Amino acid sequence: MRSTFFGIEIGARSLYTQRMALETTGHNIANANTPGYSRQRVDMGTTDPFTVPSFERPATPGQIGTGVQVEQIRRLRNFFLDLRYRQESSTLGKWDAISEGLREVELFIGEPSDTGVRSALDKFWASLEELANEPESRAVRESVREKTEVLVSAIKHVANSLQSYRDDINNEVKMRVDEINSLIRQISNLNVEIIKVEGTGDNANDLRDRQNYLVEKLAKLIDIDVKENPGKGIVVSTDGFDLVRGIKHHEFVVHQNPGNDGYYEVRWDIDDFPVSSDVSVVTAVVSPDAAQRFHTVEVFQLANELSHKVGDSTVASIASPNVTLAALGWLGKNEMGVFGIKVGDNPEVEITVTGEDTLQTVANKINAAYNNSNVSSSPDISENWVEAQVEESVTGNYYLTVKSNKPGESHGMTITDHISDIAYRLGLIDATGNTNDIDTPQDAIFRIDGVDYRSAYNRIEKAINQSTGEEETITPGVIYTLTGVGSASVSAKRVVENGKLYGLLKVRDSIIPYYMEQLDDLAYTLINEMNAQHRAGYGLGDTDRDVNGINLFEPLSVNKPYGAAKEISINSQIEEDLNKIAAATGDGYGHSAGDGDNQNALKLTELKHRGIMSGGTTTFSDFFESLLSRLGVDSEEAKKNNENQETMVKQIDHKRQETSGVSLDEEMANIVKFQRVYEASARFITVQDSIINRIINGMGLVGR
Repeated sequence: MRSTFFGIEIGARSLYTQRMALETTGHNIANANTPGYSRQRVDMGTTDPFTVPSFERPATPGQIGTGVQVEQIRRLRNFFLDLRYRQESSTLGKWDAISEGLREVELFIGEPSDTGVRSALDKFWASLEELANEPESRAVRESVREKTEVLVSAIKHVANSLQSYRDDINNEVKMRVDEINSLIRQISNLNVEIIKVEGTGDNANDLRDRQNYLVEKLAKLIDIDVKENPGKGIVVSTDGFDLVRGIKHHEFVVHQNPGNDGYYEVRWDIDDFPVSSDVSVVTAVVSPDAAQRFHTVEVFQLANELSHKVGDSTVASIASPNVTLAALGWLGKNEMGVFGIKVGDNPEVEITVTGEDTLQTVANKINAAYNNSNVSSSPDISENWVEAQVEESVTGNYYLTVKSNKPGESHGMTITDHISDIAYRLGLIDATGNTNDIDTPQDAIFRIDGVDYRSAYNRIEKAINQSTGEEETITPGVIYTLTGVGSASVSAKRVVENGKLYGLLKVRDSIIPYYMEQLDDLAYTLINEMNAQHRAGYGLGDTDRDVNGINLFEPLSVNKPYGAAKEISINSQIEEDLNKIAAATGDGYGHSAGDGDNQNALKLTELKHRGIMSGGTTTFSDFFESLLSRLGVDSEEAKKNNENQETMVKQIDHKRQETSGVSLDEEMANIVKFQRVYEASARFITVQDSIINRIINGMGLVGR
């Protein structure tokens, strides 16, 4: 039988439920602008009706409702859209970092500009053209020196700016890793709280929202997969590795990679594998785009990275470089000597000397043989020629040296005597006909993943495949630096494959190095080509007109492209003496053709139009234009991808907000709805109170 107070109980339940709905609505309104907050809703349901079917049930016409109750307070989420939002946020973070990185590279290169490399290069060529028109003009020579210094400054500025930006990104990588680890810890701590709350049967709505907000921030930094582990919180993983599982978590660690200028490599704390298993054998730079695998490296011999240099400071040592060969007794006054110089497999160039030549004249003739129409069989590619110098020994005497223009065994020299044993007398070969080596080039010999390679350098991305004889990229996305003989493995594995951290690593280890490498290639080729041609010419005036072999740029400390853009500088001799700018060519006898001669200046200007870069197919200007075009295309593509991704993320978030976002209009309508029900419930209780009052106080007074 129902209680007398049955109706009051129904009303009380309604009051409690409507008040809970009103309070939840107020909570929604209060958090309308709270990041990550999800709209909550009170799910109402009827309480158990009266009565339960049984043999002893009262004889009532049917079940009677007992009121309303709060079944749960539920947060409204579209979990499919949450999944898509996290995935697309990771991609947005990647493109955001890449777009920003390329935008900064554009700013550093600064083209189009009146002070950029392209403008400096154009002015440099123009000054050489003026020199060809007025080879004796001091004002023009001053302009050549000035424009050379401007070009050097422009190239160095870009190279140093890119290097500085790489350093900044490296610091940001460390900061982002710290941020990621902080988010991981917070997510894990919230897992602990959520497990406690939901273990009692309650919904940890606000804790879930806070955790979901942190997960979304993490998703923009790295690619993650999120799954629910019932009763144990969420599982957050990346690339199959659990960052958070229940109350446990793992973090990222960073280590300085000696093969990547000491920059940070990111690893998991329990899988802290190094890039190289033995840095005394090999180190490596691994691009984020490199295939995920381990590489085996066997180093049999390191390259000494030397150009081949021959000569003998004792056999051919003389007191003065201006004594004639006849006076030394090496040739008769009217006698002729001939010797050949061969670089690698290239054709031999014959050098003819006479008894009236001096040691300096012989050096002049060797230098003048480069790209010189007055010399037969002259090679026109700088890497196939040599540099001759008269050097002073420790004893104060002078001797002749000849050095190839590039390092490596393929640019080794062969010196051959043809007439009068003059190569022997000059100290270039010994009595048995072998070259008197000062520096002998040695290639690196190594094996990577079972393939044998050879390289003139120890820092390698491309090398000669010894079975095919062709140069090829060894491992796309990996640059090896050989450091010693032995065996080691290189881990080309990244712990993230998307997100802002991935984008930063790509900018630091792939995008910026590419443009630095191109700038190095430009500077390296410019130095070698200009120096080779400039050495062939003669300066101005009594002091220099019979001396060549002067470089326009300071030779690189190590003759290889890596780092050339930061090292490029004008020759200090030319800075001090404008007469040393070699505008004149030789007369074919080891002397200058005269101060008014402009033939070597013309040869220098011709380098502007020759296909020298990119394997002999592109001019300097076209190479740099191509680089700028590539940068423009890359930057525009990244910008568009970033904008498109941002639009997609906003669209997904907008759809999510249709479900989880707080609409103030809807909440205001709910306030009115719940308020009216609350008021009606209160009125219902008042009516019930009146009925009970009548029963208690107005009935059972017979005879009053």
